[in-house]
This record gives sequence, structure tokens and C-alpha cells, in this order.
Amino acid sequence: MADLIEEGYEGKNLLSEFKARRSKIRPAVEGLIHEADNVSRGIGEYFTYEDVFGE
Repeated sequence: MADLIEEGYEGKNLLSEFKARRSKIRPAVEGLIHEADNVSRGIGEYFTYEDVFGE
């Protein structure tokens, strides 16, 4: 909420934007869980720690 206020939202627009962003959280987390599940089964692409941050 503090981020939205900092972005300039207020009043009804603040509440509206908060609800909109909050509604996107669950689908995003479910997508991450699905990806992690696929990787654990050997399906899909993944990156190692070394791939991301080097050796």
C-alpha cells in the first residue's frame, strides 16, 4: 500500500489499484509453483546458481 501511495495513488484510485494488484498475486505464485514442479520432474528449462551468478 505504501508503494501505491508513493506512486501517487489516493482515494478510490488507491483502493482500486490495490485490489487489482492484489488479485494478480495468487496467479503469479501458482505459476511459480507450477514451474518449480515441472523442473523437479525434469520438464522445462531451468538455470543453475552458476548460470545466473557465475562461478
